[in-house]
Amino acid sequence: METVLCGLSSEACLVYLDDIIIVGRTFEEHLNNFRKVFQKLQKANLKLSPKKCSFFQKEEPEGQIARWIQKLQEYHFEIQHRKGTSHGNADALSRRPYPLSSCEIQKAQLEDPAIKPILEKKLNSADRPSWQEIAAESPATKRYWALWDFLHLKDGVLCRRWESDDVSSCRWQLILPKSRIPEVLRETHDSTSGGNFGVMKTLSKTRERFYWDRLRADVEKWCRECHAC
Repeated sequence: METVLCGLSSEACLVYLDDIIIVGRTFEEHLNNFRKVFQKLQKANLKLSPKKCSFFQKEEPEGQIARWIQKLQEYHFEIQHRKGTSHGNADALSRRPYPLSSCEIQKAQLEDPAIKPILEKKLNSADRPSWQEIAAESPATKRYWALWDFLHLKDGVLCRRWESDDVSSCRWQLILPKSRIPEVLRETHDSTSGGNFGVMKTLSKTRERFYWDRLRADVEKWCRECHAC
């Protein structure tokens, strides 16, 4: 299902196995996102079971989120609206830069057996290697090879360019070496800013900045084994 809905941002929908959650800040945006998802499903010749569908549901907080809300009710405060452009302080805290230099990241990528063959070829040539050149590599390397046209060098570091389906937005995702995965998941899930959210929110937050082979499987395993959740 993730492949079928590829290109739609997490602001439109979230996918978990064969489940789809379509979101929207307003009724009109929700309808527009419905349309985008249905067009994707129709293009793939897939059908939905009406009995298994729920429409226009409001999120009911549970678990840790519900406890936070209950705790906040003990305080008297006033909520003031601020434009998104005025939230530079919060944005800086939620998007802390990766604490390594480009040289250190490139070194870590070159030490990763799945990333190294692709990075070396990108550093030496802009041409995509043939299948014969890549046939002896690991399955993970082959999956990176399949993304060749979306992989680019940024300051010598291998990154993936992600674009929304309507090309209205794009982002650069760092191709994360396996050795750094626990560090990132601790930040996006376990830390105070991570909030110990579930799979879908952790997945969405991680994908804002990073990409690696079998990312979804690693996030699911991490959340499943989290003792605090």
